[in-house]
Amino acid sequence: MRPEETLELLKTDVNLERGKLTVRSGKSKAARRVLDLTTDSKAILARRMVGISPWIFPSEIKSGDHRGRLNNAHDKLIADAAKDGVKLNFCHSCPTLSTNRNKRDRFRNIQSKRRQTVN
Repeated sequence: MRPEETLELLKTDVNLERGKLTVRSGKSKAARRVLDLTTDSKAILARRMVGISPWIFPSEIKSGDHRGRLNNAHDKLIADAAKDGVKLNFCHSCPTLSTNRNKRDRFRNIQSKRRQTVN
């Protein structure tokens, strides 16, 4: 799923009993689809469905709206990596990092530093 498809999920898009999720906001007809949920996905979505908001990811800023963006943590990670000389494009970073040990180790070090800062 694209990030915007995830952010725009309504609780009515999720059927935990049937294990189905309806993507109604896709950019194309093919993107508007019904997905099967894994056991883990159902558990996560069940926790997200608590509360009065109709959204799976309600906005913490605008009451009654969905969250607008999830990229802040991603953007910070990219910026931190760049400071350490690691250039990342998350569309391609996983294969690149897995084949480049030096870059992978530097990236893990950045992630570790971020976790320590958050905790």
